[in-house]
This record gives sequence, structure tokens and C-alpha cells, in this order.
Amino acid sequence: MTDRYDLAKRIDELRALQAAKLRIAELKLSLYDHIQAKRAVSAEIRAARTKPVEERAKLFPFLWRDRREHKFDMRHIHLAMAFLRGMPYWYQEQNTNPCNKPSIKSIYSYLNDPYINEEAVKAWIEAPIPAQEKADFDAHIAFSKAEAAGAKQKRNQEIRRKRAAA
Repeated sequence: MTDRYDLAKRIDELRALQAAKLRIAELKLSLYDHIQAKRAVSAEIRAARTKPVEERAKLFPFLWRDRREHKFDMRHIHLAMAFLRGMPYWYQEQNTNPCNKPSIKSIYSYLNDPYINEEAVKAWIEAPIPAQEKADFDAHIAFSKAEAAGAKQKRNQEIRRKRAAA
């Protein structure tokens, strides 16, 4: 009995994984559409800047709203993809202000998966950062910054030598 149960469980896991991969592909296409639409709205905003002030005053609020909506959707699509891939929320949005929490319902609506509920998304967002993982990440960032600073210093020394030689 346990063998059949284990096999059925494994089949369900594989189906869920395959569904997640398909959903990620769909989300990528949706993200691409939002990026193109945001670029088009941004181009309209740039074009509207050359128009008279009265026309601009009528156009800008609608154009800014459209761009804001696309940016909101793009953020939540990225978060839904990160959730499906198993990437930690804190890693995905490490530079985001803690007060700027994403909409759980919006992320959930993009997931569209029968195996996932809103509580799982909420737990993902509110999950504490493991101390060792955070320490490793901070060490990696510190090393990268030090390496970049060393490269910049070396580059500046090369420039000074060339100027002194000239």
C-alpha cells in the first residue's frame, strides 16, 4: 500500500512541478506584454511633454496612472514567478522598504494554481530571514563591494599614471 501511495504522491508532485513551469512561462509572456505597454505609455508621456500645457494637464494624470498600473502588475508578476521558483521573498525584494508590502491577493491571482492558497503566499512574504542565510548574503555583498572598490582604485591609479606620463 505504501508503494502505491508514494508513487501517487510523486506523480502529484511532478504534475505540480510541470504546472508551475508552464505557469512561469505564461507569466513571462504576461510580463513581456506589461513591459511593452509600459514602454509605450512612457513614450506617450515623453511625446506629451512637447504639447501645450492645457493638453498636458489633461493627458498626464491618465498616462501616469497607466504607467503606475503596469509597474504594479510587473512587480507582482515577478513576485509570483519567484514564489513558483521557490526563491525567498527577502532575496527577491531586498532593497524594498519594509513598509511597502506587496498585495497578497494580486500575487495569488497571478499564481492561478489549485495547489496554492493565499495563506501560503502570506507565509512566504512574512517568512523570517534565516540568520545564517542573511549573514552569508551580507558577506557576499561586502566582498563584492570591496572587490569593486579595489577595481575602481586600480583603474584610477592607471589613469593617474597615464596622466603623469603624458
